[in-house]
Amino acid sequence: MKRYLWLAVALFGAYLAVVMFAPLRPAHAQEGALQTNRTVNISQVGGNTVGASLPVSVANTAGSTDPCQNPAVLKSSAKIQLTTTTAAALVALASGKTVYVCGFAATIQGSATTVGTLQFEYGTQTTNPCDTGATTLTGAFAGNITANVPTAIESPGGYTLFSSAASNQLCAVATGTTISVQGYITYVQQ
Repeated sequence: MKRYLWLAVALFGAYLAVVMFAPLRPAHAQEGALQTNRTVNISQVGGNTVGASLPVSVANTAGSTDPCQNPAVLKSSAKIQLTTTTAAALVALASGKTVYVCGFAATIQGSATTVGTLQFEYGTQTTNPCDTGATTLTGAFAGNITANVPTAIESPGGYTLFSSAASNQLCAVATGTTISVQGYITYVQQ
């Protein structure tokens, strides 16, 4: 059973009350017991040598392999602004680096007769962005067929949604009659 020390501050006028608590050491706790966030040499237990220390690997710890989940990795953003059916480069090619898309949001404007779409792809550039080796990363996100009524789409974010191959641009391409796709992506390139 845990016991807690409580501290309360009253509310006076415009000042806000603060309530804090901290766990007390249980009555049955032993001296030398392992506390939270402490390390222990597992080669000695109870003063007796029991063998060599074991190596520990954290390669599969949540967030350590996904650059979008790693708080130590800085995220970047790029604007999505499409007005033609030609692919637009969102993130430039960097030799040996992969683009990890962590999140995106966009509005897709359709016309009275044609649904507008947005699709992400990667490739390299000979003449136009992603015109060589273009590989689609997503299906086509479709807007509606009503003129001047944009459709908003947004990813859940917080983890890698999709990624390019190394040494490729990340592009977006739209379809439709009167194209207007606006938005942004959040990404890591490493």
